[in-house]
Amino acid sequence: EQQHIGGWKVDRIVEAAGSEFNAVCWRQRLLEEVASSQVVLFSFVDCPWCLLAKERLAAIEGNEAWLPAGSVRTIELEARGRDGKALRAAIAAATGRTSMPSVWVGGRCVGGFTDGDMPSGEPGLCLAASPGFEALEASGRLPSLLGHET
Repeated sequence: EQQHIGGWKVDRIVEAAGSEFNAVCWRQRLLEEVASSQVVLFSFVDCPWCLLAKERLAAIEGNEAWLPAGSVRTIELEARGRDGKALRAAIAAATGRTSMPSVWVGGRCVGGFTDGDMPSGEPGLCLAASPGFEALEASGRLPSLLGHET
């Protein structure tokens, strides 16, 4: 589906951000947000995949040496109103992904909870051939994304 209508979906999300959406400014804001913590989760409050990602991150944060307490930040997009729509548009433009959650580890998007491949995403911002957060965590690859030995 993403291959066939992905660009159309990104366009609709950018359109929903409003006519005042400035892609350059919001890309910079996105970069600031993802630099604010080791792991940043962009989420919708009642999205099932977002809830699973929050649950899994809560289980490992502070319980793993490579992910100390306070190193995960969750950003609920609906709570930010118009800014949340603009931030979602910046995420879609940077990654080519339109679904939530959007999980960022060490400043790079690893995709969502169960999916990750972002062939149209910016190479420096997206983990190439990512299987998504759940598979990265299960495989033990997350620590290496934060510069820790596995």
